[in-house]
Amino acid sequence: MIRVVVLLAVAGCHFGEPVVTRTLAGERREGAFVSPFEYEHFLRAELAVARGDDAEAVEEYAMARLGVRDDALIASRQAEALDRLGRVERADAVLDEARELDARSESVALASSRIAERRGDPETALREAVRATEIAPRSADAWRRLTELSAGTERAPELLRRLGDDPTSLRARLALAVAADDAPGAEEALEALRRVAPVHTDEIADVVELALRRGRPTVAAHLAERLASAPALRVRALLAAGRRTDAEGVLATEAPEAFEGVLPLAKLWLAAGRPETAAELAREALALGDPQAATVAAEAELALGRGLPAAVQASKVRPGASGHAHATQVLTEAIRSVGSPALAGEVAAAAPGR
Repeated sequence: MIRVVVLLAVAGCHFGEPVVTRTLAGERREGAFVSPFEYEHFLRAELAVARGDDAEAVEEYAMARLGVRDDALIASRQAEALDRLGRVERADAVLDEARELDARSESVALASSRIAERRGDPETALREAVRATEIAPRSADAWRRLTELSAGTERAPELLRRLGDDPTSLRARLALAVAADDAPGAEEALEALRRVAPVHTDEIADVVELALRRGRPTVAAHLAERLASAPALRVRALLAAGRRTDAEGVLATEAPEAFEGVLPLAKLWLAAGRPETAAELAREALALGDPQAATVAAEAELALGRGLPAAVQASKVRPGASGHAHATQVLTEAIRSVGSPALAGEVAAAAPGR
C-alpha cells in the first residue's frame, strides 16, 4: 500500500494533472481531465436529482469530488442539492468551496442565483444571474436564467435600472426587453450596449434565437434586421412576425451559399408560402445529389395541389434513411389527396414504429 502511494506521488510530481481543452458556453477553456470514476458518480448524482432524491445526489456528488481534482461545477451542484434538503449552512459552505475552486465559474453563479431565489432573495438571484452572463456572455443557460427572472419578477425593471449602464447591465436590460416583447426597449438596450462594448453578430443572433424560442417574434424580427451576415435567421424571424414580403425580399436577393446551400433555401421558400419556387430549388438539390431533397420536393408539390408528383417524390426516401418517417407522412397525405384514403391508411399502418 505504501509503495503504491509513493509511486502515485512520484508520478504526480513528474507529470502533474492531465489537462484538456473544452468548449464551454461557446468559449474554449482548459481544465483537468475528468476520470471515469468522477464521471460515473457525477452521472449517478444527476440521475438522483432527476428522480428527486437529493440525499443520494449529495453523496454521489461528494464521491465525484474525490477524483483527480475537485471541480467547481460539481461542488455547485452539490450545494444546490444540500439547499433543497434544507441543510442551509452546509450548502453555503460547499458553495464557498466552489467559489474558491473557480471564482469565474458560470455554474457557481447560476447555482448561487437559484439558491437565492429559493430563499426569497430576488435581488441576489438577479445579481448572480447577471454575473453568469458576464462570465459566459454566449451561454444560453445564463441568458435563459436571467430572462426567466426578469420576466417573473415585478421588481426586475427597478433592480436592472440600479445596476447601471455597464455592459453586463445593458445585456440584462436587453434580456428583459426580449422577455417583455418590447422591441423599442430591446433596440434601445442594444444601441446603448454598442456604445460601450463591442457586440458581435453571434451575440445578436443568440438574442434573436432566444426571442424566437420564447415566442417573441416582433422582437426577433426587429433585432434580426441587423443580421446582414445571417440571412437564414433573418428570414425565420421575419416569417415568424408575419412579415412575409420582407422575408421574400431577403430570399430573392441572397445567393444559395448564404443559406448554406440550395436545399435550405428551398425549405425557407416553402415556409414563406412559395411552393413553386421551393419545388424548383428542391429539384435542383436532387440533381446535385442531396438525399433529403426528395421530401422537400414532395411537400412543395403537395402544397401546389399536385398529389401524384408529391407521392412519387416522397416514395424515393427509403426505409432507414434520414427523414424517412416524415417522408412517409407526406406520402400518406399525397395519396389521400388523390382520393385513395384506404391506400393512405395502409401506407401509414405499414410505417416503421406503428
